[in-house]
Formats: sequence, C-alpha cells, structure tokens
Amino acid sequence: MVLKIVLHPASIISISDAIAVTVSDRVTLQCVADGNPPPNITWTKNGVLLPSVAHTLSNDVRASSVTLKRVRMNNTGAYVCAASNGVGKSDSKAVQLSVTPDKDARDSSNIVVIVGTVAGALWFLIGVVLILLLWKRRRDRRDKERFAFYYNMGRREPGAPDDKTDFPTIPVKPREGTLTGNAGIPTMRRAADKRGRRYARVMYPYLAQEGNELCLEVDDVIEVLEGDSGGWCLGYLGGDVGLFPSNYVKFLSSNEAVKMEECDGKPPTKRTK
Repeated sequence: MVLKIVLHPASIISISDAIAVTVSDRVTLQCVADGNPPPNITWTKNGVLLPSVAHTLSNDVRASSVTLKRVRMNNTGAYVCAASNGVGKSDSKAVQLSVTPDKDARDSSNIVVIVGTVAGALWFLIGVVLILLLWKRRRDRRDKERFAFYYNMGRREPGAPDDKTDFPTIPVKPREGTLTGNAGIPTMRRAADKRGRRYARVMYPYLAQEGNELCLEVDDVIEVLEGDSGGWCLGYLGGDVGLFPSNYVKFLSSNEAVKMEECDGKPPTKRTK
C-alpha cells in the first residue's frame, strides 16, 4: 500500500486584531498559519525583521508571536506576519498597533503648556507696564524741563536753601503788622517825597504765595513804600500794594531814579493792569 502525501501552500488562518495601547504597556501580537509542509512564520515592521517566538500546534499548524514589553510612541504602525513553506505563494497579513500617550503624561504636558502660557502672558504684561512707566517718567521729565520756570517759581520755603543758583533764597516773612501800608498810597507817597521816592527793578520772577504778596516778573519796576534790602518790602506795582522779597529785586540808585523822573516825570511801574 502506498501513502500519498498531499502538499498545500502555507496560509494564515488567524492573526491578532488591531489594538490600541498606551505608552509603557505590554503587547503580544500572534499569528497562526497552516500548510504542508509546516509553514515558516516571520514578523516584520517597515521591512525590518522582528524577533519572534514560534511553536507547533499540530502536524501542519504553527503559531508565532511578537512581544513588546514596554511600548513607546514610535512602536505605532503596521506589523506584518508572513507564512511560507516552499509550496506555492507565501501568505501575509498585517495588524495595526496604535500607541497613545499616557494619561498622566498628557495631563503633565497640558499643565506645562498652561503654566508656560500664563508665565509668558505675565512677562508680557510686566514688560508693557515697565515700558509705560518709563515712557511716563520721560514725558514728565520733558514737561518739567519745558516748564521749569513755573515749577520753580515761588516754590521755595522761607529760609530754605535754594537748589538752583538762578534764584535767591526767599527771606523769612515779617511778622504780621510790621509792613501793612494801612496809611494809604497817597499818604505813604507824601511821606516818601520828604526823603525821596525809592524804586526797584525785578531781577527774578516770583509767584505770590499769599494774598498780601505781589507777583513779580523780570524787569518790572516797583515803587518801594516800606522796607529795606535783606528782608521783605512793601511796594506798589500795577495798581496793587503788597509784599515782595527784597533779594528778588535790585534797588535803583538816586541817579537812576532821577533819570526815570526826567524821562517820565514820575516813574510809573512797568506793568499795568
């Protein structure tokens, strides 16, 4: 009796389904094929041969498996199982493996992104605030330089040291009632005529700080009614009677006063209302 051996090509009869895992998971892919003679089973990914473990299930059925102990993101892709036994064409099938980031890793990444975004926004706001403050400081400095005359005029305290050599120190204000001018302009002028009227020319601007003071502008000519140099004087200017610091003016000499009288009869103050 003669036994007839029937040969048939290798055929894959089962393969693992597509699977989705997360990073660091353990994955095993399995492929089962039959054929006579028993098939040889191999695994590849992107054309690269992978290490696998084969075992026999029966005379013409074999199985092969690939194990990934700790999957990584680059393990994602198609894994191809091929079976051949030298009879006819070989057979092959593929299984898709998808790897996703770990949930904790995703949360950490999200936290890092959020923190980075918030920190960037804060630095941007700080930069904007610093730029605005610098711009305001420069603008205030420019304004102060432009209007230095108004900033400095009349802002010195009596007896305080002057911070600019252009302006003299304002003397201490006289006690109330020392220089009053209660006698009236005509009476005071008649008294002044006996000793000669006195005049003074303004050398520095002065902004009145109180209601009984005169506002002075450079080159104003004041008629001095009371007081001497070194303190405060009472004077007549532009229809007003008030106090003014004597070191802000230059007292005119008798010759200068005579020249003024010769030119104008009697020298009026320069500024009129």
